Amino acid sequence: MSTSTATVSGAPSKQPGRPAYRLVRTSIEPAPAPELDPAQQAVVDHRGGPLLVLAGPGTGKTATLVEAVVDRVERGGPGGTPLDPSRVLVLTFSRKAATELRTRITTRLGRTTTNALAWTFHGFCYALLRQHQTPERFQDPTRLLSGPEQHAVVRDLLLGSVEVGTARWPEDLQGLLDRRGFVEEVRRLIARVRQLGLDPVDLAELARIEGRPDWSAAAAFCQEYLDVLELRGVLDYGELVRGAAALAGDPAVRAELRSAYDVVLVDEYQDTDPAQEELLRHLAGDGRELIVVGDPDQSIYAFRGADVSNILQFPDRFQTASGQPARVLVLRTSRRATGDLLARSRGIAERIPLPGLPVAEIRRHRALVSVDAPVDAPVDAPVDAPVAAPVDAVSVLLFPTAGAEVEAIADLLRRAHLEDGIAWSSMAVLVRSGQRSIPTLRRALATAGVPIDVAGDEVPLVREPAVRTLLLALACAVVPGRLTAEAIRDLLGSPLVATTPARLRRLGRALRALDRARVTDEGSSPRASGELLLSAATDPSGLDDVDAEVARPLIRLRGLLDRVSAVHGAGGTVEEALWALWSATPWPRRLEAASYAGGAAGRRADSHLDAVVALFDIAARAEDRIGRVGVAVFVEQVQAQQIPADTLAEQSIRTDAVRLLTAHRAKGLEWDLVVVAGVQEEVWPDLRRRGTLLSAERVGHLPSGEAVVAEPPGVATLVAEERRLFYVAVTRARRRLVVTAVASPDDGGERASRFLAELRGPGIDTGTDIAATSAGSPPD
Repeated sequence: MSTSTATVSGAPSKQPGRPAYRLVRTSIEPAPAPELDPAQQAVVDHRGGPLLVLAGPGTGKTATLVEAVVDRVERGGPGGTPLDPSRVLVLTFSRKAATELRTRITTRLGRTTTNALAWTFHGFCYALLRQHQTPERFQDPTRLLSGPEQHAVVRDLLLGSVEVGTARWPEDLQGLLDRRGFVEEVRRLIARVRQLGLDPVDLAELARIEGRPDWSAAAAFCQEYLDVLELRGVLDYGELVRGAAALAGDPAVRAELRSAYDVVLVDEYQDTDPAQEELLRHLAGDGRELIVVGDPDQSIYAFRGADVSNILQFPDRFQTASGQPARVLVLRTSRRATGDLLARSRGIAERIPLPGLPVAEIRRHRALVSVDAPVDAPVDAPVDAPVAAPVDAVSVLLFPTAGAEVEAIADLLRRAHLEDGIAWSSMAVLVRSGQRSIPTLRRALATAGVPIDVAGDEVPLVREPAVRTLLLALACAVVPGRLTAEAIRDLLGSPLVATTPARLRRLGRALRALDRARVTDEGSSPRASGELLLSAATDPSGLDDVDAEVARPLIRLRGLLDRVSAVHGAGGTVEEALWALWSATPWPRRLEAASYAGGAAGRRADSHLDAVVALFDIAARAEDRIGRVGVAVFVEQVQAQQIPADTLAEQSIRTDAVRLLTAHRAKGLEWDLVVVAGVQEEVWPDLRRRGTLLSAERVGHLPSGEAVVAEPPGVATLVAEERRLFYVAVTRARRRLVVTAVASPDDGGERASRFLAELRGPGIDTGTDIAATSAGSPPD
């Protein structure tokens, strides 16, 4: 919207001689239509009935979705009449993807729309529930729990359930109720039950049939958990979708939804769970126009409840109005990778089972061709067929030690930047496990001078150094018993006080000198240095005889703790107590100055500031979401959040650094150079049984909705999941892919993953010229 000062012709003016103002809508110049390949155009031209679009990596699925929407708005929907944009519904999985879709559709149309065209599943579900809330509930909006907050709620309820006797956990589980692993087991079991559309009574019945007292206790706990969420007016993300699907199942609501939309399009369909599939069935399960786009080879979120069978069985589950299986189309032209990269990654994809889909379509889906390849390239071209690409497009590098591997990765990245001119931001290092690999790689690469960017939600917030320091200070100020000699030393050496080791030693010598004088005067026994430090921090009046400069750090620390204690004692909020601590030190100004200065120190300062902002955000939301909480409770809750949070937002991504992230997090992204690191056997694939304690994976259901006990996933299923994740990782590269692993020469040492053999072929480098280490061949 822009403002114009043009006078309105013919309009009366109360103040002659002065221009009138009118608002003029800023025009949006329509973006030109992209050039689509025949398969993309076939998707755009599809009208009426369900359609499954198989879209491999880089095949332009987003552009296809955008053009499908634009074509229906401009040229016409199933009935041939141009559609109002509000009658088109696009669903996707991330806020970033939804925003990109909305922006691209608006730009192509050349105008804004009244309603949002693209939603996340969770956003649509939330809007649906809000739309049907009673006026009383509408005034007090339902709030959503983040993953870490849900973890903390489950943990607190588990401990409380024992005290009040609402859930009778078996004796052998009593000692595990406050353990992070067990809390996650319970959380996963609840999510599984609700995603399948089951209730606590269904789990209780399975417990009776199977003779499982742990499931019986979990059923009672699940009911308590749902009651508490209802009482607090909050929802977790799983319950949000479950509630929306149940609401959409009401005949009146279902009819209302189906009359509201003429076309429904879904992106990343391979990542849907049973509850999301149920919601879609209510939206468009009667043979109307429903277009879903996805790639079963990239279904990697089973641990979140995603069910790859949703896309594999889509043609049969969503039939046409005449009862025929849904149509299947394949996007086959990759605009991302070179022919060599496509050929090598095909060796991985061909080993992933895809039961249920037509064999001919699977072959076409797997036979991706580069955008520069002939349009009529055969679908059955062998993996080792010659391709026009550099012979070093794919490298597999093996090293005798993890240290040699990291050094080689750092050297490779530096050379790519300095010699090949690849921007830092056009490179990425991907790993299987964030908690296992990211901290080590982050330190090593940063030390080697490689600028690194790690998304804040790759690691739990409590593991950020700045957050640990602030939480420790808060706890020492208000929690009895938390102020210990070790905590005092940590705080004195932290940025809150910034005492050097030399000054800390001088303080220790001064305290021991005072104690020797006391022993001489009183004839008592000398005290340990830790006891002396704790006594002085608790009561600084004993420091009157110590040189002021020597005592200043301890007095400053005591002042900070007293400041927090005063805010807490006066009934202040957690956010106010945190601000009282943070603002009373030079630390914020030092970080700000370092951030402005740039360089390695500036990058570290940015990371610390992001973490502190996230902590303040959690403190503010703690009041909004679960009512007024004390400092002690807040500290305990944040420290209990041992899973990555969503509070360090994507907008903090740096544009001058190499991305370091997990393969799961890399989904949907691409870079010129990708290093997939640490591809070890027993790490990738990780074949450890998932959820073996409470066996959440064994809770299943029939198509009728009846609860049943399912067979646990076998080794073949686990290998397929891991292979899909590896496929996602290696298909992020546009120009060059490097896969690294440790192949120890020692018996019983680390072995390279079996997946490396699937990348081998002509032009594959299994040696290395970037480190003083020879590489052997990967195992078959």
